[in-house]
Amino acid sequence: MKRIALLLTCLTLGSIHVSAQAGSKSPLLGAWKVVETQAGPVTQPSLYVFTARHFSRMNTVGEKPRAKFKDSDPAKTTSQEKIAAYDTFGANTGTYEISGSTIVFKILLAKSPNRPDDKLQFRIDGNTLTITNPETKAVTKLTRVE
Repeated sequence: MKRIALLLTCLTLGSIHVSAQAGSKSPLLGAWKVVETQAGPVTQPSLYVFTARHFSRMNTVGEKPRAKFKDSDPAKTTSQEKIAAYDTFGANTGTYEISGSTIVFKILLAKSPNRPDDKLQFRIDGNTLTITNPETKAVTKLTRVE
């Protein structure tokens, strides 16, 4: 009888824990694309993906579309083509935490091995996410795509 009571207690506590996790959904969940920065409208590809705890950010750097390699065989790609591809691409991924209107990105892996964690301010208005760097005042606006 004690075993059954213990099992029921564990199942109840487990379901309370799962319900608490499910009830604390991040407002960032989903996929977003960059539509504007302080430099103006952005038309280049980008994608920010947020799960309950993890994020992945990828974007084109600069105003011009990324150049394609001349040959589809990676072994035939020149150093200049690789440098141009590297310089026009941004990416990082890891976990994030939200506290009020502050989001802390804890970088696990990034294009730049020296990339520090980010502590930014955010605001969501409908399907628009605005992220502001409080130190540089840089503003990035994103639109929800999923």
